[in-house]
Amino acid sequence: ESRELLGEAERELANMRSLHRRTEMECRSAAMELGQLETSIEAARTTETRLADEERMLASELSGVSRERSGMSLDDAAEPEALDARFREVENDVRALEREFAEWRERKIRADAGYEAVLQRADGERQREARLLEAVTQAQIMFERRRGEAEVRKAHRSSASTGLNEDAARLDRETGELDGELASLDAELAAMRLEAGERSSTLAEESAHLEELRKAASATAASLSALAERHGSLVAECERLCVAGESARDTMGPLAERLGQLRQRLDEHLRDTGQASRRDELAREVAQLRTRLAEERQVLAAAETALAESAGEARRAEGEAASRHEVMALAEAEHGRLEEAVAAALAHARGRLSRPVEELLADEEVVEALTGTDPSEMEEQLQRLVASRERIGPVNLRAAVEADEREAELDGLKREEEDLRQAVERLKSGISTLNREARERLREVFVRVDDHFRRLFAKLFNGGKAHLRLTNLDDPLACGLELDAMPPGKKLQNISLLSGGEKSLTALALIFAFFLSEPSPLCVLDEVDAALDDANVERFVLLMEEIARETNTRFVVVTHHPFTMARMDRLFGVTMVERGVSRLVSVALEEAVEMAVSA
Repeated sequence: ESRELLGEAERELANMRSLHRRTEMECRSAAMELGQLETSIEAARTTETRLADEERMLASELSGVSRERSGMSLDDAAEPEALDARFREVENDVRALEREFAEWRERKIRADAGYEAVLQRADGERQREARLLEAVTQAQIMFERRRGEAEVRKAHRSSASTGLNEDAARLDRETGELDGELASLDAELAAMRLEAGERSSTLAEESAHLEELRKAASATAASLSALAERHGSLVAECERLCVAGESARDTMGPLAERLGQLRQRLDEHLRDTGQASRRDELAREVAQLRTRLAEERQVLAAAETALAESAGEARRAEGEAASRHEVMALAEAEHGRLEEAVAAALAHARGRLSRPVEELLADEEVVEALTGTDPSEMEEQLQRLVASRERIGPVNLRAAVEADEREAELDGLKREEEDLRQAVERLKSGISTLNREARERLREVFVRVDDHFRRLFAKLFNGGKAHLRLTNLDDPLACGLELDAMPPGKKLQNISLLSGGEKSLTALALIFAFFLSEPSPLCVLDEVDAALDDANVERFVLLMEEIARETNTRFVVVTHHPFTMARMDRLFGVTMVERGVSRLVSVALEEAVEMAVSA
């Protein structure tokens, strides 16, 4: 029976050793899977870093494109196809980055699945350890019970027969051997329990570490999603700014065309200065152009303000990103230290499993290394880091890149604004050239009109002095006109003190002065002699006949004065023979005189 009991104990010990080896193999498998998961996470971090580098390179290319676009003036806008090709190339790079981001997200999903599998295996490992401990406990209880039964049988045999001393001695030896085996089993059981506890704590730490990595990956995914949305909004803003730039160029095109039309009309005006309506029309068009330029400036100012606000926001985001990067760097450093501690613990565990239990228990350095780190302190530090990361929130890893992109866009818009300002300056230069030429032509015409006015005034008044004067010689287009008239025998005084006839003669002298500066084939005068006496009417008619001979102009005069009618070539009258019926009567004076003479 003792041999049978010893055989059963040996079989149970072999079963426990087999279970221990199987458990060790499963621990190694779990460690390998944990290493693969850490490798996947490290690959994901590498991919994330590479994506950040590619985004920075893309931002630099976008900045280069913006500088190339901004470096073009309105006159150099003949390369839109090259700019469009460059813009499409940048868009292709953005799409490639988005595809890589989708691939990274798929790899993250696979890593999460692997993480869940590791957690499930860890739970299975804990359950198997619990079953192992339970089986060892039951084996120990059974062994104690059988040993008690053997001792009882031994006592019965010793009391029943003293002739069985040899059997008793043999039983004593067997009992001693069984006691030794039992002590060995107790030591191995204690070591296995200690190892199971350490493995449970290690698995708990690894589970917490994996949970932390999962949270970090989730935060990174959320940050990348926010960055993707931000990227979409920036692309839309870039397209809107491009459309605004194209609209501004389209607006400057018609303005330049309008300037050319104004120059053509100015040439026509220079050839026909006497047409005041064209001059007024040109003035109105210049005013409209100035209004359009003011509106364009307002639009550019609004765009610049919006870009300045965007730049401020980008700078604030950059500062926030810098602080978050610093905290993340500290967290990553602490995470690396924890990983090193876990790796060291795993190495010690593997080494411990490969050495005998008695040697491990005798090795004070191993015990000190395993107990040197306080788990509660590490747990508190980990909780502090997690709380700090939660307070910070999602880290915008592309905040600095976005700030650079917004600054590049701001620089591009500033250059476009500078191009528009240069175009406005060129337009102003053209307008100033028009104004300068108009001033010169106006001065020339004014000198001729003043000469004619002086001569005609002296002829109508049989003497006297008169001349025209501009109120501001520096800007004749915007100044007023003053008239000085001094009839013979009178002092220079206010024109309101002249008589009605003198005022009429002065006005006629001024009208004919303008007419002589640019004569026309036909001139209509409506009762201009109404306030003149007979002598002044005679001088008026003589002057009109002289002008008609010099300029070949035909005068049509509406008058009631008989002296004026007597000097005309043909008379047209309207009479009412019957009530409500008008009749036109025409008389050729030369023919009437000939008929009267012949009669």
